[in-house]
Amino acid sequence: MTNIGQKLKEARTTLGYSISQVAAETNISPRYIQALEEENFGIFPGDTYVVGFLKNYADYLGLDAQSIVNTFRGLRIQEQDVPVEQLLNDKTSKNTNSLLYWIIGSCLGIALIAIVLFAILSKKNTTSAQETVHAPVVYTLDTKTLEKRLYVGDSITVTYNNEKYVIVLKQIDDTVLFQTPTGTRNFLLGEEGSIDLDKDNIPELYAFISDFQKNAPSVGALVRFSAADTLALASAAKTEMPEANPVAVSTSVPAKSNEKSGAFLTAVFTGKRSPFPFTANITFRNYAMFRYEIDRKTREEKYFRKGDIVTINATNSMIIWCSNAGSPKISIMASGGQNADIELGNPGEVSVRALRWTQADDGTWTLGLYQLD
Repeated sequence: MTNIGQKLKEARTTLGYSISQVAAETNISPRYIQALEEENFGIFPGDTYVVGFLKNYADYLGLDAQSIVNTFRGLRIQEQDVPVEQLLNDKTSKNTNSLLYWIIGSCLGIALIAIVLFAILSKKNTTSAQETVHAPVVYTLDTKTLEKRLYVGDSITVTYNNEKYVIVLKQIDDTVLFQTPTGTRNFLLGEEGSIDLDKDNIPELYAFISDFQKNAPSVGALVRFSAADTLALASAAKTEMPEANPVAVSTSVPAKSNEKSGAFLTAVFTGKRSPFPFTANITFRNYAMFRYEIDRKTREEKYFRKGDIVTINATNSMIIWCSNAGSPKISIMASGGQNADIELGNPGEVSVRALRWTQADDGTWTLGLYQLD
């Protein structure tokens, strides 16, 4: 037993963080956080995942991440079997050594065959039991997000532009495989990817895999589906825009998390004759997982710490997802020296917002902030 888990747990308790709080701010499953602190590395699909989660968790706690990763790698080296040659007595005669080699080799061969046969039989029994016990379940995505533990055969139905689309979980091995309307998609643990429903090369859905065990389909996979802007706002009415004010410029306005998806929250710049590019200067006041999509093309995601600063340039629209809505302080700047501050929500809230240009009935343009979650 090493002191990896002890260091992580002591650092977390010293900072006064609960496991659920850490999970919300790092996007690491609570189950895996507890496993890291207990050094239960066997539940991860592979050492690559252990190293990645250790680094992210240690960075979040302010520890020396590289030192902890090196300790883990050293532990793995120590766990490797000692070569048989080193276990033999160098003073034993040549014939005795040959006999020992033959006995050891025979035992290892028999043990290996037994292990392989046991694994094959266990896998068949597990698969058979799963197929017998679990009946496929069909879920419907009728909200902004849907998080479910899915098993092989389960499916998600999505209605978009009066058409129904089905996504089916087909396989769980070292990845999670879905059959989508545009083909198969493989996802790794902790990976989020887009799904195009209608073959227009514009994603309508995002899937995030937060938990599954390698080659263990009976455990299932915890998947979160999130509607993209194109899907979330498909039925949003143009009349939701307020009447344009030619001189109004907003100040900081907290966004309300209980508003319906697609609802207009506040106007940043109004009464413009035409839309124009804008810049978002973001200063982080606390830890947060922050993801943004610019003009439905460029999409980035990163974990930010207190004091981090990022500048984003957009032409027409920007979609923002933040795990801690009270963390980012956002200042929107436009040509002519105009600027306005916006807030995403309260500390600890998960917030999804769209910032985009919309034309009013009188022909003027408004850069507005919209609720998407």
